[in-house]
Amino acid sequence: MRTVDGADKIVVLKDGTVAESDTPSKLKEIDGIYKHMISAQMKSENWRLKYY
Repeated sequence: MRTVDGADKIVVLKDGTVAESDTPSKLKEIDGIYKHMISAQMKSENWRLKYY
């Protein structure tokens, strides 16, 4: 997600159709797929595997 965050425009596809399309900052403002994906990445950022 950090890679596409610098894009001028993002197009989010769902089931083969355009679900959202706008700048990264505007997509973060709405409660949509892109915002959910950013949130999921942030939650998993510090995950680590434990070796037993």
